[in-house]
Amino acid sequence: MNKELLDDIPSLEDKAVSEIESASSLQDLEKVRLSYLGKKGVIKAYFDNLKEIEDAGRKRNLGEVINVLRNKLDQLITNKENILKAEEVNFKLQNEAVDITLPVRPEKMGKVHPLSKVINEVKLIFAHMGFKAVDGPDIEDEFHVFDALNTPSHHPAREEQDTFYLKNKIDDKRMVLRTHTSSVQIRTMEKTKNFPIKIVAAVINKAHTFIILAAGHGRRMNSDLPKVLHKIGSFSMLQHVIYNAKQLNPENIAVVVDQPLIERLKYFEDIQLITQELTLGTGDAVKTAMRNLKELPDSSIIIVQYGDTPLIKSSTITKMVSCLEGKALVCLGFRTSNKEYGRLIIENGSLREIVEAKSDKNNHEEFLANAGIMVACAKNLRELVEKIECNSSTREYYLTDIVSIAVKSNLNVGYVITGGEEVTGINNRNDLIKAEFYFQENKRKFFTNSGVTLVAPETVFFSLDTQIARDSVIYPYVFFGTGVKIESGAKILPFSHLENCLIKSNAEVGPFTRIRGNTTIGNKAKIGNFVEVKTSEVGQNTRIKHLSYIGNAKVGQRSNIGAGTIVCNYDGKKKHKTNIGSNCFIGANSSLIAPLNVHDDSVIAAGSVIVKDVPEKSLAIAREKQYHVLELIGLEIGSILLRHTVLAILVIVSVITTQTALQGGILANLRYHYEFTNTDITPYVNVGIGAAIDFIGQSKFGFSYKISSGLDFPLSSRTSAFAGYSLLKAFEDYNHGFELGINYNL
Repeated sequence: MNKELLDDIPSLEDKAVSEIESASSLQDLEKVRLSYLGKKGVIKAYFDNLKEIEDAGRKRNLGEVINVLRNKLDQLITNKENILKAEEVNFKLQNEAVDITLPVRPEKMGKVHPLSKVINEVKLIFAHMGFKAVDGPDIEDEFHVFDALNTPSHHPAREEQDTFYLKNKIDDKRMVLRTHTSSVQIRTMEKTKNFPIKIVAAVINKAHTFIILAAGHGRRMNSDLPKVLHKIGSFSMLQHVIYNAKQLNPENIAVVVDQPLIERLKYFEDIQLITQELTLGTGDAVKTAMRNLKELPDSSIIIVQYGDTPLIKSSTITKMVSCLEGKALVCLGFRTSNKEYGRLIIENGSLREIVEAKSDKNNHEEFLANAGIMVACAKNLRELVEKIECNSSTREYYLTDIVSIAVKSNLNVGYVITGGEEVTGINNRNDLIKAEFYFQENKRKFFTNSGVTLVAPETVFFSLDTQIARDSVIYPYVFFGTGVKIESGAKILPFSHLENCLIKSNAEVGPFTRIRGNTTIGNKAKIGNFVEVKTSEVGQNTRIKHLSYIGNAKVGQRSNIGAGTIVCNYDGKKKHKTNIGSNCFIGANSSLIAPLNVHDDSVIAAGSVIVKDVPEKSLAIAREKQYHVLELIGLEIGSILLRHTVLAILVIVSVITTQTALQGGILANLRYHYEFTNTDITPYVNVGIGAAIDFIGQSKFGFSYKISSGLDFPLSSRTSAFAGYSLLKAFEDYNHGFELGINYNL
């Protein structure tokens, strides 16, 4: 190693220190750092030259000297850097001050997460109902999670597959991850010493009453049917309003009607009908209702709805009730540009009055319209409606006047805004069409969001009470009438019409099927094309695939009903029951005449008309005979025997004497036959004219006999040739004898 270079270390140090101290900027300081401490700097060169020294002791000593120098320079550079940075900041603060008078770019703010938004809204709703939101620890002891709730030790919730237990105990207590909120309630009660005395359901409670205004005929509907009875989704408008009201579990539902509507509504259940003797407007209707509901406590909440506004959601009513806190009255509004609606006039966040569109001085393109629905406590509503004055031009009392009356009485009036489709009012047929469209669209969205597949949603039509479980598939052009429930996995094929029926899991219905009249279709059953099932129960895995009518019947499991099978259940006055057991096979084109029982494992041959009960594990055949018209009459006996049925057999033998006679002629005959076929013996009677040749004799026992042959021309059956043997009471009275013989049908 160059000895001079090593001897120069002290002077090198002085030079480096001088350059560091004289650096006036961070850039100058960086140059100094690189020249001494960089990869190609002086210190690196010194370390490289150490390799040439063979003496290990000297190499170690020199290395220590160089290391000390490097560390000293590094520290000096760091200190100088901090000084220069501070000077730079001070310079900027003094010479580059921000002009706060200049506009700045707005800071982009994030939005509240949807889940947080829902949680906050739920908290707000319950806060209005008097609840408090409290938090509890996520790691909880076993006592507060289970023991304090009297959860037994054997309860499944205590098992490790349902609850996560911590390995270590705290204060000798087993600890778990809290999986529900019950322990928070326990801790809150322990802290406040305020124990509950009742359980409050999270719905509108029993202290609420609905007043539904349904009086008035609705002349613009141009119909003999009162307006509120026109249907949407297979239910009348009034039924929609009542149905939605019942979802909130009210104490009472009062419907204000005029006299003509009383008779039509008397069969409605769980409602109180109040008659408005004279239709003097909505204000008079509510006034009449409140006078009839005088027993209501002052604190009871009244919801006023209209019978011709059927699409209002129960959640909207709940929102209005929540908004009533601290207010005398809450109204419902929606944004629209339709000039026909009255307008809500808002000032300083409160509703001041409701005016007609022509009375509004602010002629806006879009405005907040009055939906007509109001919520108030009974005390305020009772007092306000009594102050409504009769309109001088129309001689009617308007409910909307109570808003301005409340404001003049220094009462606060609130409002809630909802969507326009929900508050669609129906005054004519076009409005009815729009409401039906909105209703069906909402139903389609509801079912698709619930896991139901609608192959062509716009072609499927639902009723108000239609229930369809997830994983069901509904094909195009299906109509659901009232009272239909579809369980999971079912398929409803095209052009099917269902009403008042239950379709169980994985059943298949259609295409072109009609099911009605409180019918149940069992699991995995198949009801095929052009089949009608009415007031019947079809068992699991049963098949009714083609062209059949099943009425007032019960069909067991795994049975097969052939094409063209008809259950004849009606005798013209009364309907009768048919029971078909399990594992039965009903052949095609069979008629089952009720009342009838077809027991398990039975078979009915195709084309049968069944009038008697069919025993278990038996074959039933009931068909009329098959006849052929012969072209030639003069056939030999052998051919006749092959072609025709033997009807009677000669069974009586007598001893013939020598006293005989031969007689011929045309006789009147009454013949009683037993018909022998390959399945049974059937008696029948022939009445008619016969042509015969008789050989007559007398037996040694004193009886006469006759051997005859000829042709029968009966009135009640078919022409036949016959040969017979008769025993007569007396020779001279042979025509009253009893004859047995062989008859061949022609």
